[in-house]
Amino acid sequence: PPTAARPPAMDVRLENPTPLVRLDSVNSLDSGARAGADSDGEGPAAFQDDVLLGGAVAFEDDALRELCGHDDLGSVTFLETRADCEAITLQPLGEKMPHLVQLKLSNSFLYNMRNLGTAFVRLQVLWMSRSCVESLDGISAVPTLRELYASFNDVSDASPLADLDLLECVDLEANQLYDEDNVGYLAMCPKLNSATLEGNPVALLPMYRRRVVAQVPNLEYLDDEPVSEADREPPPEEAG
Repeated sequence: PPTAARPPAMDVRLENPTPLVRLDSVNSLDSGARAGADSDGEGPAAFQDDVLLGGAVAFEDDALRELCGHDDLGSVTFLETRADCEAITLQPLGEKMPHLVQLKLSNSFLYNMRNLGTAFVRLQVLWMSRSCVESLDGISAVPTLRELYASFNDVSDASPLADLDLLECVDLEANQLYDEDNVGYLAMCPKLNSATLEGNPVALLPMYRRRVVAQVPNLEYLDDEPVSEADREPPPEEAG
């Protein structure tokens, strides 16, 4: 039978080897502009050379306005930048940009999710690939999150994601997940339908796809491939 088309998630232009500061405002999105679609120069998006946020001065209003070229920080819905959280958190950024819906922090120094703070109250999509993330502890402070792209980090525990009731898509490619039982915490996300786990030690297990789907039966896509009927067969030790 024909395979159902994958439901659209978002504009999956995930990686940018030289990340930019990029912002779109609430007004631009309401008027039909889409984050990531301003290449014609229309709308209040701003582009600058690679910028690494770090230090308190980076979060002063004037500094942020100069950085993004947009006066109304409260209307920003999409931000792309890099951050160094060795000595700071991103709490001030969430407070000054309360309407952020998409936040792209790939190639940053985040270390753990507590460095996001608790002010991203509308955030739905978060990119943090290659950002030195060792722990997802604190991700529950972003309960509105629907999509998480966290490939090429050092995450070894998926259990903090169990608190995200709205999560639909998670990319944990090339992390340090060893245990299929730990992956099973993803089953506690009632809306999750897509997971990427290739490149983790758990993906080396025999019948890996069957093992993961047995743990997370609500998955429709695993490693960007539709979950098949064969994938839903229980591993031999669970048969019968």
